[in-house]
Amino acid sequence: MKITLISLIILFSLILLTDVWAWCGSHSMKFASFLGYEMFLVSSNDMEPTINRGDIVFCKKVENVREQDIVSFYRDDSIIIHQVKRIEEENGQTIYRTGYEKGFGVDIEHLTNKDVIGKYVFKIPWIGNLLLNWDVLLLVILLLLASGLLFFIHKKKNLKLEKE
Repeated sequence: MKITLISLIILFSLILLTDVWAWCGSHSMKFASFLGYEMFLVSSNDMEPTINRGDIVFCKKVENVREQDIVSFYRDDSIIIHQVKRIEEENGQTIYRTGYEKGFGVDIEHLTNKDVIGKYVFKIPWIGNLLLNWDVLLLVILLLLASGLLFFIHKKKNLKLEKE
């Protein structure tokens, strides 16, 4: 029983560390491509109230991006979903200045058409939380299995004592 308890504590600690690590990576993750739509699992609350953590967002490549549109784009090795705050012309090239939906400032970097993956079209709310919180579901399942195992061991021990 002590070994089972120690194992559960170690497992819980590992799952907690994994959750903290996943929480630190607060950018969207590409989920799939389907019928011309790019699907992303949103892992931050940057774009509340329109887009929330756990939403699956569908974006479609478009030629005409306007101010207030929400776009997905690459930034380093991450995918970001922000709102277009301003459109500027710089050396004959269209530049998009983006930022959080509820924020007043703009991102330091600017975007060009080649950076934009697509424009936000619609979302499936909340369902992505099951994927983002897989570790909590795993912990619950493991705790139930461990409880069942302990109950089985306890029951078997009681039956053995009754026979003697």
